[in-house]
Amino acid sequence: MSADYETGVEYSTPPSGGGGGGAVGSVFGRTGDVTATAGDYAASEVDNDSGVAGATVADALDQLDADIAAVPGGDVDGPASATDNAVARFDGTGGKTLQNSSVTIDDSNNVAGVANFTCTGNIVLSTGGATVDGVDLTALATTVSGKAAAAWTVRTVSGTSDTTLSADLNNVVIYTNAGAVSVSVPSGLPLGSYPVFVNGGASTQVTFAGSGGLTLIPPPGMTLKSRTGASGAALCVCVTGTNEAFLTGDVAVV
Repeated sequence: MSADYETGVEYSTPPSGGGGGGAVGSVFGRTGDVTATAGDYAASEVDNDSGVAGATVADALDQLDADIAAVPGGDVDGPASATDNAVARFDGTGGKTLQNSSVTIDDSNNVAGVANFTCTGNIVLSTGGATVDGVDLTALATTVSGKAAAAWTVRTVSGTSDTTLSADLNNVVIYTNAGAVSVSVPSGLPLGSYPVFVNGGASTQVTFAGSGGLTLIPPPGMTLKSRTGASGAALCVCVTGTNEAFLTGDVAVV
């Protein structure tokens, strides 16, 4: 019996002439139908035929370790649990610890949980009914940047009666009749300001009244009429609720 200690093969008949031969008695001490087993060969004894540089498998593994070590990595730690869809925030100034938040972005890209929002640039609104607290912002302009992007529109009324329109929101209505004008302010208008100017003459007076359940409130000691005696009176109907509005500006006293 002879053994090749490099390969782990034992021969029952010694090979002649150093050229191999002879019957195999066992492989790594196993006889019979011998199959490869983990640990038969070390990684340094197995040729490397992968795409990673190195003559042996051990060399290739060393090369992979070096490649991984060269890749910039982080060591950011997060909380033990988090809210589904929540936006992660840095905890402190170290840049390595994350914390949960109440702000979420769902799978349809809807953002929720924002308490206050500060913007130094423009907020561009999409068309199709962008609202804030029920107010249709598309009636204002397509961009909110401290002022409406679109110019005011002016609606001139020469008759003796009128009804405030939703389209008058943040626009201007001018009454030019030389006499008395009656204006009805209906319920259900979008919340906001409805500027009014009187330019009919010294005798022009505009009287406002709520309709459809709307209560129109004048300043203390004032009426729901524009000041008379001077053309150019400026007033504003401020709608603050579905059935509530205030009249401000050049309002006549009681």
